[in-house]
Amino acid sequence: MGTRKIRANYRSVGGQTHTESGAAVLGESTLEHDFVVWCDFYHSIRKIESQPVTIDYQHEGRSRRYTPDFLVEFDDGRTVVYEVKYRDELRDRWDELKPRFRAMHRFCRAQGWRFKIISEDTIRAEAYLKNAYFLRGYRQAVRDESIEQKLIDTLRAVGDSTPRDLVFSTFFSMDWRMRALPCLWRLIAVRDISVFLGDPLTMKSTIWTTVRTPSK
Repeated sequence: MGTRKIRANYRSVGGQTHTESGAAVLGESTLEHDFVVWCDFYHSIRKIESQPVTIDYQHEGRSRRYTPDFLVEFDDGRTVVYEVKYRDELRDRWDELKPRFRAMHRFCRAQGWRFKIISEDTIRAEAYLKNAYFLRGYRQAVRDESIEQKLIDTLRAVGDSTPRDLVFSTFFSMDWRMRALPCLWRLIAVRDISVFLGDPLTMKSTIWTTVRTPSK
């Protein structure tokens, strides 16, 4: 559950964001919720935990405490602790925040971790986040295994394609094509079909697959 209470602030939307694994990750701002979604679709991230640790440190002769926002574990073994802040807050409160960030940097280095500060300039900079929010709604969509398998088989046969070309190559009637499109988005959302999420996701995006059967 983390080590810090979710508190109210002028950008507060305290609550939980559910990841693909079903884990509920706490956040206390829209930017923190966006960060969780951003991480949830990043293919090499294994785990994200909110308010993971609290450290004690000294500043100006006084004992102080600091709890960062998230700890993220990557598939390659890296562990990174993130502080998520709006750029204007970093600018306006830098003198206050700098000592706690330095203390956390020292703590993380001792653990073999990294500490990073991340703002909306990175989290909201690309089409990636919009794509992630769009695809999240298809993860729990009702499956049509027959349609999904036909899409997978066609894509394996033709190689790289686009959503438009794949749907049109697999089905000949407009009714079936309309039924197939949500199935295609679900396959992309669960990574059975791949796409580069750094660009806007459209019917002309390049898609590909290396899997043999759709995931359950």
